[in-house]
Amino acid sequence: EAFYEYGHEPLTPREEELSGVHIHRIDLAPPNRGWKRTPRSGPIPVETAQRMWADYEHSLTRELSTIRPDATVVLPHAFPNVSAVFSSGSSHRIAYAPLLHEEDPHWNVDTITSFAVRANIVIALTEWERNRLVQSYRANPTTAVVVPPGVAAPEEATVTPWVSSK
Repeated sequence: EAFYEYGHEPLTPREEELSGVHIHRIDLAPPNRGWKRTPRSGPIPVETAQRMWADYEHSLTRELSTIRPDATVVLPHAFPNVSAVFSSGSSHRIAYAPLLHEEDPHWNVDTITSFAVRANIVIALTEWERNRLVQSYRANPTTAVVVPPGVAAPEEATVTPWVSSK
């Protein structure tokens, strides 16, 4: 949502290690580009957003050429970060998780298809979504995989049993 509306805080920390994977986050509005964080809320005007996305694409391209990752996971849909990774010219592997929301009136089948075709791996959350990505978005069936979201259950001792009030 930070690509479209004011008021979102940047993700922190910028870098961390999770389960042996180095995570490197790239700021949407780097301070050296003159974008001011604002306490305002509401939608970012289209022209401002497009300038911000172009600056972000340049920052992302520069960062990718500097850190030279083995792979980048991009999601969702066709957000500006997804487009920026695909157009960065970097030679790393791209794992794309489009998270289909086909009922969205602004859904762009052609753009999603172009990303699905170019990705090294296409990630689906369900088998149905994987089949849809292969059949309708031309994802490679050998590299379209199902990776359902994980759920970390709380320790049983920390859960208060539910008791009906009836």
